[in-house]
Amino acid sequence: VPAPIQQPFPTYVALSGSWETVEWAAQNNHNLITGSQSPATTKKSLPKTIEVFQNIRQDSGHGVGKVAVPFFTLCSTDEEKIEQEFQRMVDYWRHLSEDLDTTLPPHLAYWADLKQTFAGLTIEQLHNRQTAFGRPEKLIELFLNVAASGVDEICIESFYGPQDIDEAIENAKFLR
Repeated sequence: VPAPIQQPFPTYVALSGSWETVEWAAQNNHNLITGSQSPATTKKSLPKTIEVFQNIRQDSGHGVGKVAVPFFTLCSTDEEKIEQEFQRMVDYWRHLSEDLDTTLPPHLAYWADLKQTFAGLTIEQLHNRQTAFGRPEKLIELFLNVAASGVDEICIESFYGPQDIDEAIENAKFLR
């Protein structure tokens, strides 16, 4: 609820690190949703990932698909709040990394690298990497740069990680 407007409802396949996911989604006429950092685990840039995805779709007879990138987003004019939220997100991802299982099959071995990356995460590494916290003009610039790489849709997630619902509602109001 509410029911989707589009019929059939478009399917987006999440790319979280496996290049085979890009190929499968393209060959099976699905769209792609990928974090701005996910292509790093496939060893290709976001524009290159999109180019290859679209080429495979074309070669499979499906035409052009859509690519979406989600961002945890905080729009604020309060620099201190922005930095505090970055630190909260760093702490959140570090905590999450403690639960990642590294005894997975070989095709999921990249999770061990993610666990190490998250455990040592810094605020600088979060800037512009699926976390868009900042003043309105900074976010506009970031989103325009992402769109220029071939992304069709940017998903703004105002309810992220360690927030409670009241904080998320206030953040969403600011984003209007």
